[in-house]
Parts: sequence; C-alpha cells; structure tokens
Amino acid sequence: MMSLQKKIIVGGALTMFAALLAGCGLGVKNNSEVIVNGEALTITTDDYYQHLLKIDGQKKLEDFISYQLLKKNYSVDKYTLTQAMDSEKERFEDFETSLKEMGKTEAEWAFELESNLMLEKGVKEEADTSDKVLKKYYEHWSPSREVTALRVPGIEKAEEIRKELTNGQTIQQWLDAHKKEKEQLTAQKIYYATNVKMDETIRKHGEQLKQVGEVSEPVQLGKQVYLLQLDELGEKTSYEQDKETMKVDYLEEQVTTFNKNKLIQELVQKEQLISHNLPYKELFKDFNQTK
Repeated sequence: MMSLQKKIIVGGALTMFAALLAGCGLGVKNNSEVIVNGEALTITTDDYYQHLLKIDGQKKLEDFISYQLLKKNYSVDKYTLTQAMDSEKERFEDFETSLKEMGKTEAEWAFELESNLMLEKGVKEEADTSDKVLKKYYEHWSPSREVTALRVPGIEKAEEIRKELTNGQTIQQWLDAHKKEKEQLTAQKIYYATNVKMDETIRKHGEQLKQVGEVSEPVQLGKQVYLLQLDELGEKTSYEQDKETMKVDYLEEQVTTFNKNKLIQELVQKEQLISHNLPYKELFKDFNQTK
C-alpha cells in the first residue's frame, strides 16, 4: 500500500465541490443561496462556485467525473476500505499531525485512498491474464523470497529470542505472545528476488536460511541488530505450480500511471458522456479532447 503523499489520478478536494454541484443550481443565479452577508457584503453559493471554477474548475470536473466512473465500475466494499485505512494509519506515528502537514482533512485522505483502491482494482481486472501472456511473463519471472526481520535492542536479547523461536514459532506469533515487548520491537516483511537491489548484509544472511521457519544468527547492521526468519523460499518450480503466485506479481506490475490513465480514458469513451449545463460545456469539451 502507499504513503499519504502518493499521487493518484483522482484528486481529494471534492467534498465541497460535489456539494456545490448538487446544491447550487449548477451555477444558475436564480437558484443561488446566500452563504454569508453583512453590512455591504453578500456571498452566494453562485459567487463561491464561480470562484472555484476560475481557480481549478477544469481539474475539479475531471476529478469528479473520474471518481464517479470508478465508483460505478470498480467500487470497493466498506470492509476493504476500512482495512486499508487502518493499515495506512499504522504507518504514521502521529496520523493527525501528518494530515495537517499535508493540508488535508481525514475525509479528503479517505477519498483519495478509496479512489486509488478502485483504480488499482480496475487496472487489475482489465489486465490480460491469458496463459499466452502469463507464460511469456513467467520466462523472466523470479519468485520473491520472503523474510521477516525483527529489530532487537542487542545481541544478548537477540540470542534469547532466537532460542524461543526454535520450537516452530514464527516471529509474529512470538510478538503476539509478548505484548509488552512487542511495543519496543519492530518487525517487518522483506520481499526480494534475485534481481532486486537491497542491503547485501540482509541478503547474505537471508540466503543462508534453507528451510521455512529457520531463524538466523543475530545480524549486525550498523548499530542495529536483527533476527531473520525465512517465510517463503522463493524457488521457481513449474508454470502450473507457480501460476497463482506469479499472477499476483504480474498484476501488481500492471498498476502503472500509464495503465491508470488508459483505464480512465476507456471509461470516458465507453460512457459517451455529454454535458448539458453551462459553464460545464467548455470544460467538458476540453476534458473529452484530452482523452
């Protein structure tokens, strides 16, 4: 998954804009409502809407259309969205502060995340996964070796934990059983193939592990000490046996900016959208021309 600063094709600042689309009479003066007034000043929904159009009307319209098309064709369920949000929040020590630094509300952040999930889902669903394509991909595919790296305070503590892991426990199981220590220790999954650049010390000790569940000797990396546990061997067998694992890697590689833009273009063309309201016609015409 992605950082809070990840760029996606659908922008996040649509909540107010969408409300204006629905509630301000599409920019028609007769339906405009007063937002605020005073001694000599009156600002209506139409005034504010026209202001938004001048500032970023083209982009807002494109964003809104793109979001609605994705929602119609590749919506994600609430559970998936909630899980993704929780996972993303865990990446930050102070989520609220991170949002403020980016100038975003949580609603805007959630909107961007949902949009990106739908976009990724769409690209993967539309990708060619025929045997002809996958077999060609398999020729150059290298399976990922999966290792869990546990950062520990020092060599002595590493040896202590290593002894406890020899009974078949995984690092995650050990952490779940030692909740107090879990708060002070950091574990992360490392996925790599032969052609992936990574720290050579980690690679060397990871390659020495020959059986799933095997735990390394304490690994000194600068001032840090790690324990490595092998989760997946990452060995290539045959197309039929490796197909499902390989397909996951293939689909992940299809989620590119080019394919995201291509998907939006195809959705717009398929929908045959027509604008019936001014001042959207000119904006919408430009939008179609870019697609």
